[in-house]
Amino acid sequence: MPPGAVSTIILIATMAFVLALRFRRMRRGRRLRPGLLWVMPVLIATLAGVMLYAAPPAGVRGWGLAALGLALGALFGWQRGRMVQLELDPDNGTLNQRESPWALLFIVAIIGARALARSFAAQEAAALGITLLTITDALLLMALGLVSMQRLVLWRRAAALQAAGG
Repeated sequence: MPPGAVSTIILIATMAFVLALRFRRMRRGRRLRPGLLWVMPVLIATLAGVMLYAAPPAGVRGWGLAALGLALGALFGWQRGRMVQLELDPDNGTLNQRESPWALLFIVAIIGARALARSFAAQEAAALGITLLTITDALLLMALGLVSMQRLVLWRRAAALQAAGG
């Protein structure tokens, strides 16, 4: 076996197991609490702010890559937020959310793209003058954009659904 093949097989098996569990849990809806959708974006923004303060991206290229990560994350978050199904329970007025299988596969594709970006970072980034810290900043800002935009889309959709149903 080539070096690293065992760890790759273990990673793929673990991902398959986790995906199987997630697909099984997706059949049931989960309660959506619109008032708490702001918590995770604030936590990630705080972490990103601390990281950017401690080691800001270097130069225009670094800040450009960080801005690109944030913009791509916002685009992915907008799409992912649209993929979540929201339902208003007419009996008690609570909101329920159910992820579609496409939303989960979308996240798997993003994780795959991130793995490719890390592979690129390890091999080619130094030749372009990009440090691993800059790529880490860009990926962190991508996560911030994804979570923030997804939560914003869910909050807006939930507010519209409650207004129409209540």
